[in-house]
Amino acid sequence: MAKYPDEIVVLPVVQGRDLAQGILGDVVRADHHNAAWREIEAIETELGLNPKGSDADVRARLDRIDNAISQPKVDQIIAGENITINPTSGQGVVTINAIVPSAAGQMTVQKVVATDGSGDYNCDGTDDQVEIQQAIDDVSALGGGTVFLRAGIYNISGTINLARNITLVGDRGGTILYRVGTGYRILSASSLYNPSANIRLIDLNFDGATAADDYDVYFTDCTDIELRGLRWAYVAAVCVQVHGLDAMWVGKTLITGCEFNSSSYSVIVNKSFVVISNCKFEMSNLTGLAKKALFLSTLGCQITNCHFTSSNGVANGIAIPCGYYHSIIGNIFYYCETAIDVQSHSHICCVGNMFRYCTNTIINQAADTALLGNFGSP
Repeated sequence: MAKYPDEIVVLPVVQGRDLAQGILGDVVRADHHNAAWREIEAIETELGLNPKGSDADVRARLDRIDNAISQPKVDQIIAGENITINPTSGQGVVTINAIVPSAAGQMTVQKVVATDGSGDYNCDGTDDQVEIQQAIDDVSALGGGTVFLRAGIYNISGTINLARNITLVGDRGGTILYRVGTGYRILSASSLYNPSANIRLIDLNFDGATAADDYDVYFTDCTDIELRGLRWAYVAAVCVQVHGLDAMWVGKTLITGCEFNSSSYSVIVNKSFVVISNCKFEMSNLTGLAKKALFLSTLGCQITNCHFTSSNGVANGIAIPCGYYHSIIGNIFYYCETAIDVQSHSHICCVGNMFRYCTNTIINQAADTALLGNFGSP
């Protein structure tokens, strides 16, 4: 069984104890410390059987339990909250509609949204955010899981509100969220902390009509956020804004493997301890020297292995209008007006960055700005 997020696994409806045991065996073999394994050992201990030997065959262990207790109890080991059991004539019917293994090895619900009629929720090209929102709400009501958007163009005319424990996944380059108007955010979440938001956005593409004061992805006062593999065609909106109060320091925010292209700020970070890595910032469409690809404030953020590139030489890479203890490490800046503007703020570390055809490399350093191993010149 492949493990998400490398590959989404959708299991068909199955019947019969043998196949159900095989599914459980895959999960157990994937992680001997998951909940199913512990439950099997607990039942064996209660029955006086020897639970030792983690390499024992799972099917044989289930057979030993079968000899001592009824079939429905064995099925309950296999069944989770999102799996239906209907034991009849000593043999359980296991219905698994759409599940994926979570990072902890537990089963979580998955719903599919499509534009071609093949999904659990099907969009018709008008106000497609309605069906996506319904899928998110339904998965959230079950405790969280994955909403998978099949390849297609989804016309978004209003905000989609994200919820705790939601992973929203596209079909790599094939899933496009197309903004059809202005004055709203495409994906938004707010005040999700204690417990944390635990939201993942993966392999989504953004396009469409925008205005400079719009935001495509917006988080405020949320903890434990991951944006991975998001891509923007040329837009006028701010691609991503992450905002949080000082109390929101706890809980990671990771932005990785994304490609940004905007005539406004690509990313605005007003939250501490955000990590941005392996991203590409296309700056050729930035208008005016006041526009920066990355606007960085608060404290303790890390920008690493990113590529800031322009074709016109009038764009600015990173601006740090406030904050301190930021690390800018191992990035490439190509054809910038100004690559990094520290703006006199303290405890900024710039290490191992490369500059090529930049009018200004690092400017307005404070006395304690750490500069080490940066190279390149106009």
